[in-house]
Amino acid sequence: MGRSNISVKVDGGEGLIRKLEAMGKNVSDELEPAALAGAGVIQIAANMRAPGPHVEMDVAERGDRRVSVDIGPDEAHWYYRFFETGAGPHEITGSPLVFEGRSGTVVTRRVGHPGMAARPFLRPAFDGERRKAEGEVGDHLKKVVTRG
Repeated sequence: MGRSNISVKVDGGEGLIRKLEAMGKNVSDELEPAALAGAGVIQIAANMRAPGPHVEMDVAERGDRRVSVDIGPDEAHWYYRFFETGAGPHEITGSPLVFEGRSGTVVTRRVGHPGMAARPFLRPAFDGERRKAEGEVGDHLKKVVTRG
């Protein structure tokens, strides 16, 4: 899973881009903070739903007329992917595996994991906050155009 990449297209985007260019603005310099503002709305909602507050965002791609922001768990919390998608029963092996069990420290070479049901947090955050995030993007770009 890593980070989730969800696209938001701005209605009238081509006209907006032409207007920004006519104003002498660097389009990607103006799009990046707008994209981050919208992604921030989703990041906050995802952190509220996630197993812990470790959902981050960062600019994944920046081009002349496009900015992509990834939202997902930080590297240390990579296993949040299993909360999002669930996991079937599986075997975990190691040489050795060492962990704290109910009766103390366990040292073994394999353990059967029963799996887990999905408890998504990214998709519900996006679905629930999409309109608000789009509004943040639009509000930011509107300010850029009106301030000249």
